[in-house]
Amino acid sequence: MLYGFSMDDVGYPGYSTPEHLENVLKMLEKNQLKGTFFVVPKVELKEYRTLLQEAVAAGHEIGQHGLTHYRFEVGIPPMMVLNAPHEKEYKEYLAVHRAEIESKLTVENIRKTLREGRNILEDFMQLPIRGFRAPCLQLSEALFEALALEGYQYDSSTWLQPYNWAGSGLTEPVKITRADFEEKQKPGLLELPLTADYVWNLPRERYQARMELALYDFRNIRQAGFPLVNLSHVSPIQTPDGTGLRFIAEWTAKMKAEDPDFRSLTLSSIAAQPGIRNPNENTK
Repeated sequence: MLYGFSMDDVGYPGYSTPEHLENVLKMLEKNQLKGTFFVVPKVELKEYRTLLQEAVAAGHEIGQHGLTHYRFEVGIPPMMVLNAPHEKEYKEYLAVHRAEIESKLTVENIRKTLREGRNILEDFMQLPIRGFRAPCLQLSEALFEALALEGYQYDSSTWLQPYNWAGSGLTEPVKITRADFEEKQKPGLLELPLTADYVWNLPRERYQARMELALYDFRNIRQAGFPLVNLSHVSPIQTPDGTGLRFIAEWTAKMKAEDPDFRSLTLSSIAAQPGIRNPNENTK
């Protein structure tokens, strides 16, 4: 099975620090994992430059995470996100201004946002940016068309396992199937949907339950035959006492033990593999 570790909010104040990013990179190196780091373009990134250059040199990937991380840049976050306590002000704003927000979510406006963010990151890193993840998993009908028109190799803004999100209201995890993956695909664009963020401020008392969920998702996706992508965030994965970092190390070790074909790749490397979208396509 192909596995893609992904991390959001790189550079975003309050959710990312260079020290925390360095801790993540050390964990990935120790456990022989490759990561895709979605960077917020329009923030102060100078103190991250060396770390990100070292990450790319080590075989990791830089992707684009919106423009400024405004909640309604390219779409509207799902209610499972907006119901979280720290999103209260945005949920209230949406309730009053939805019509105005939706009127601005045109293909052309989103293309401009995508292009500006991509140009910033490509100038900063001096390398091509191939992938996108929307801040707070916001979506709109125009986003996927805009991404395809702008020539992105893949998007990873949709999700498969809503159970673990604070605002989902679910009491049991959903079973993930091949049909779920196929349903997420878009014309002219490969969609690599994520499962969940298993390590968001992970408390010790929930560690085992989260591990059971992560393994449940792994086993279902392995059976379904498509890549597993999980989400994490730079600073929240650290607490308490690096519990989230240990979780990823343990979880991936368990996956490796169960699946001799386990391979950890960046999302662009996964996207380049033959047969990702259609397992029966010609692989010559």
